[in-house]
Amino acid sequence: GPIRSGAQRWLNIGGLNFQPAEFAKLTALLILTRYFVTHRDEIKSPKVFLTALGIILPYIGLIFLQPDLGSALVMVPLFLSLSFICGVKRKNLFILFFLGILFSPLFWYLLKDYQKQRLLVFLNPHIDPLGAGYTIIQAKIAIGSGRLWGKGWGSHLFSFLPESHTDFIFASLAEQGGFFGAGLVILIYYLLLKEIIWKGILSHNLAEKAIAGGIATLLFSHIFINIGMCLGILPVVGIPLPFISYGGSHLVVNMWALGIVSSLGRER
Repeated sequence: GPIRSGAQRWLNIGGLNFQPAEFAKLTALLILTRYFVTHRDEIKSPKVFLTALGIILPYIGLIFLQPDLGSALVMVPLFLSLSFICGVKRKNLFILFFLGILFSPLFWYLLKDYQKQRLLVFLNPHIDPLGAGYTIIQAKIAIGSGRLWGKGWGSHLFSFLPESHTDFIFASLAEQGGFFGAGLVILIYYLLLKEIIWKGILSHNLAEKAIAGGIATLLFSHIFINIGMCLGILPVVGIPLPFISYGGSHLVVNMWALGIVSSLGRER
């Protein structure tokens, strides 16, 4: 695929560009769900847990190598939520979490230079205010300038805020709609996630519970990380805001995911 901004995340087939990582998220969810449901009778065994880990690690590794740190990180809560819902021993999850924390310092040496710089400016954006820290600073200015009711739709910092239509679109929304507009967006996300989770809770089918929980986890991870980036409470990792950020692959996959959710329980 073509290289853009130092990353090779896209494929061009028939004149259409798409991101395989977006489709991999939903694919990994369905494959893991099928594996866990098929082995539900031995779900507590370490073998099942390790095999499931072996299923998700190639996804994480290949996406990380593109590099696409954000999409790779989203796979982690997806795996943990599916494991928890399907009944994997909590002890195994705690061990995995502890090992992740233990070896996290080694992760630093796997990062590209620009990714290291993003983590450093997350701690202090003003160490490079005109470089890597510029976007974070401008996003905070955009959000703060919106105040309570916003500046009005159409009045935004498009010329000053990079990626205002993709990664930092929430900052643009907060500037135009203010606290009220940003809060309304978050409220709509809350209602959507509540409906998806409720679908899973009402189901007596383990596969349906896992699918609903997994899709809710994917959407929540994107929402939380994207808004956290704009507020400066999370590092910039390039995660789109579901149904709002520009990006065809992400939108198509999210619509597929909602289509799957709407079909859950249809046999009842």
